[in-house]
Amino acid sequence: RYVKEEFRKHKAAGPAEAQRFLREWEASDGALIQQQINEDKQKLREKTVYGIQLTEEKLNDFRDEQIGQLKELMDEATKPNKKITISTDSEQK
Repeated sequence: RYVKEEFRKHKAAGPAEAQRFLREWEASDGALIQQQINEDKQKLREKTVYGIQLTEEKLNDFRDEQIGQLKELMDEATKPNKKITISTDSEQK
């Protein structure tokens, strides 16, 4: 739900910003998370941590607003007993 809301908020992003986001996502985040999901399915782990730890150098590249969004995402993702489901828009209709 959080991710969907974030995408909706940024629907009006300019073409340059959208292209930069997609390049970054596809080059690192999206591929990494997909790989971790596939590994998790194969190993049937009870609890998996997805993504990577951000370095201080990488965090310094973010604007204050982006840091706030990361904090909000972390809070949402680490709520106790939170079940995360991955669905497509067609499944929601």
